[in-house]
Amino acid sequence: MPETLTLYVLNGPNLNLLGVREPDIYGRETLADVQAMCEAAAEGARVVFRQSNHEGQLVDWIQEARTEADALVINPAAFTHTSVALLDALNFDAEATALEVGPGDGSFLPELARRFARVVALDNSPAMLDLARAHCEQTGLGNVELRLADALHDDCPAADCVVLNMVLHHLAAPGEAMKQLARLVKAGGSLLITELCSHNQSWAREACGDLWLGFEQDDLARWADAAGLTPGESLYIGLKNGFQIQARHFSRPAPDATHPPVIGNR
Repeated sequence: MPETLTLYVLNGPNLNLLGVREPDIYGRETLADVQAMCEAAAEGARVVFRQSNHEGQLVDWIQEARTEADALVINPAAFTHTSVALLDALNFDAEATALEVGPGDGSFLPELARRFARVVALDNSPAMLDLARAHCEQTGLGNVELRLADALHDDCPAADCVVLNMVLHHLAAPGEAMKQLARLVKAGGSLLITELCSHNQSWAREACGDLWLGFEQDDLARWADAAGLTPGESLYIGLKNGFQIQARHFSRPAPDATHPPVIGNR
């Protein structure tokens, strides 16, 4: 009798909320429905179906599959893009607004446009804004406004969620920058920062124009505290070539808040 094959199916963060969170976007099938479909399609193979919101757990299962599974299928979900896992865990109302500082080529703007009623993207480089504009046109983003502005010095609109993806390590004074950026976060709103963890890849200074070789966890927490922000959830995402990414959430307490805001699932 032939040996039964074993198939590992791994699911990343927030997929446990399939069918519950934003069903018009993500569908009404639950994770249990997906599991049933996988088992039906496996044609007799043994299916090990798992989900976790923690990258380390997923890595452990991937390593386990090397010896225990004949095949591996993984949907990393939000771990395929920085900050998405934190965005999906935060509660924003239907009219919430977002502000991205330094959108680069605009690759993160579709994620924001799907989750917020209005998105403003600021950059002080006309060339980078042209790239972002082309991306917005290509993906048909009608609720995104691009502005040529310096978020640290110009008069900019406040938003419910301010996002910085790989921006701070290009700034001469990141601590002071966080103070300036905190003023753009509405009371009760969030600041999401994706940054490099501290590293020793000195070639990045010349090759990428990096002024800082990443940051320690305590650096961002200290600067956020000085800016009047409250630390929240953190994610650490391992990448190749010696880099690790930290995705950090900070909130600006509402004036009548008696307790620090917390992240909750929808």
